[in-house]
Amino acid sequence: MAEVVSALNVSFRHTRLLPLIVPAGTVAQALPFSQNWTNAGLITTDDDWSHVPGITGYLGDYLPSSAPTAVDPRTLVQDFPTVAVDVIANQTAPNSLTTGGVAEFEATTTNPNPTIALNGSGTADAPFILINISTLGQTAITVAYNVRDIDGSSDNAVQQVALHYRVGSSGNFTNVPAAYVADATTANSATQSTAISVVLPASVENQPLVQLRIMTTNAVGNDEWVGIDDISITGSSVPTPTPPTGVGSANPGTLFAGASTDLTVQVTPGSSAAVTDTAGRSSISRASPMIPDPEQPITVAAGTLASRGAISRAIGGDANTIARSSRSSRSCTDATASSSAARPEPWSEIAEAHRMAPTCHRPPRHAMTFPTHAATRRSRVVRARATDVTRRR
Repeated sequence: MAEVVSALNVSFRHTRLLPLIVPAGTVAQALPFSQNWTNAGLITTDDDWSHVPGITGYLGDYLPSSAPTAVDPRTLVQDFPTVAVDVIANQTAPNSLTTGGVAEFEATTTNPNPTIALNGSGTADAPFILINISTLGQTAITVAYNVRDIDGSSDNAVQQVALHYRVGSSGNFTNVPAAYVADATTANSATQSTAISVVLPASVENQPLVQLRIMTTNAVGNDEWVGIDDISITGSSVPTPTPPTGVGSANPGTLFAGASTDLTVQVTPGSSAAVTDTAGRSSISRASPMIPDPEQPITVAAGTLASRGAISRAIGGDANTIARSSRSSRSCTDATASSSAARPEPWSEIAEAHRMAPTCHRPPRHAMTFPTHAATRRSRVVRARATDVTRRR
């Protein structure tokens, strides 16, 4: 029995869990993203894209029982989840390679610019590469690449190339009309190159996963190898909105009826922030229950700076708010305020919300305290003179 336990212990001791490896080609790549295939170590084994960030090639065998020809790739926007992953690695002779699909062509004397390439065939109905990107925090997504004829043989097929995109990893793609190449190759030459640069619609912006598909289809006759090279995908960073902020102070901070105080606010402008004025006029405001003891100080809390030099105080929050213009002279409530601007604004006021008694009586004097507060509009100094809240008729 001891021998069995010992054997089991040895077995467990030499057993380890292998980490789950996610192929690099399936991971969404942040922008800017580029690939020019100069690193020969990215693809070294057939059908292995695990070392290529964000890109995987597929055979495109969506109709394995037939061999359609001259299909317009702009129309093949459906998903092909069952097509085989494909790459023919370490190739150097595009003129003589007759197997269709996706191939990696390394740099040679006659072809010093390495690339991957697509070639349709009876098996490879619509070979393509799939690119996974993340556009989070990005706008104006621009996709650019070169469509290169790397086949210098006498073959002269009409080799169409199209670009598709979709948000997420399921559902149909959308064709990009501006990226369509009607014929990317010419016979007996390997010099034709078509530069593609398109801006994708706003629907792909700020998305965790956007998939791009570059596809050719099986042409009539002998297909030619079409390189997809110098891939560059960029965007413009969306600035993080910051609201305007302000620091204010009152001097003096505590005052009694008949006294004056200077309110000063220093505003730091925001960036890319929407400012909403729900009341028609921004104001320094406070909502609180009525202070029952008139001997206690009244505090104006943090709020928004008045666009018309107004200060409002809402106590109770009902319709019994009494607001008086700075031009008011006779009332049971009298409020005055003036702006530091050369011309006082007509709506400068202190609005005091207070449920008035049937008759006016002078309560004991009480203090009004104006602590440091925040502001969201332009810097201004408001001088507020608080008169007696009530006066005897």
